[in-house]
Amino acid sequence: MLRIFYGTNTFNKRLELAKLKADFSSKNGPYSIRELVAEDIDAQMLAQDLMANGLFASKELIIIRSAEDDLDILRTCLDAPESDLKDVILLITTLDKRTAEYQSLQKHPGFTEFANLVDQKLRTWISQTSSKLGLSLSGSAIQDLILRTSSDQQEIWICLNQLVLLNKSEIESSDLDTFLAASSSETAFNLLESALKKDSAKVKKTLAELELFREDPYQIIGLLCSQGFSLAAVTFGRLKSISSQTIASDTGIHPFAASQQLKLSQSLNLNKAKVSKITESLGWLDTSLKTVNKTEPWPMLDAALMQISML
Repeated sequence: MLRIFYGTNTFNKRLELAKLKADFSSKNGPYSIRELVAEDIDAQMLAQDLMANGLFASKELIIIRSAEDDLDILRTCLDAPESDLKDVILLITTLDKRTAEYQSLQKHPGFTEFANLVDQKLRTWISQTSSKLGLSLSGSAIQDLILRTSSDQQEIWICLNQLVLLNKSEIESSDLDTFLAASSSETAFNLLESALKKDSAKVKKTLAELELFREDPYQIIGLLCSQGFSLAAVTFGRLKSISSQTIASDTGIHPFAASQQLKLSQSLNLNKAKVSKITESLGWLDTSLKTVNKTEPWPMLDAALMQISML
């Protein structure tokens, strides 16, 4: 029997694989499972292996990881006749959907897709999982957890289990700092917020920490520029009484990011003139780094934020 586990949701993929391995091992013995990596296998030898008796068990389960790395391996598994001697599981993260191999895999009866959960389903899963662990996460903590882990269920699962060690039933965003670094987008937003609130000490402290931990300044600058121009879009929308949800939909900004920026825009009572000056400062930063100051990103970033703090 051939099974194909396809998709980027490594968490659910691992859960299903663990269940199958436990069941197979209980029926066929502890030496009935072999795990291989596609790049280490020869397709011709694999074809012979699939038809041969197992060395240590009458029936074997062969798990092939990163199967997309060798299309000959995929073809060999798809073309192999059904055997009572071997079951095969192909683990595939992603594959060009235009290829004949993907089309064949998708049509196979053993194909299962493990896609990442969409935002609302992921939130529900986090709430349910947290409850089982005796935790209660605030809405902002859940959103922060999603952002910091890039919606990776495996990382979220690990973090939730780590949060149990704090012996706190109510979890806030600040509690995540113990186990997770802030996302680059969140860091960029916090830098912009600190500058707009004229907290130069916090700006310099954050920049020093980022440089100390060897963060990529160009990535931070790119995200900062993105945050600035998004803030301008949200502010212009607010002044026209357009909701953050509509602005997010029209501009492609993440709804949570738009709501964050709306709160900042409202709290500081930003107007068109001020946000125009903010975007001018960020535009100056971007242009300078691409032309006259290509090798001094940190001082230039500091200078741009200081300009913004004086607006």
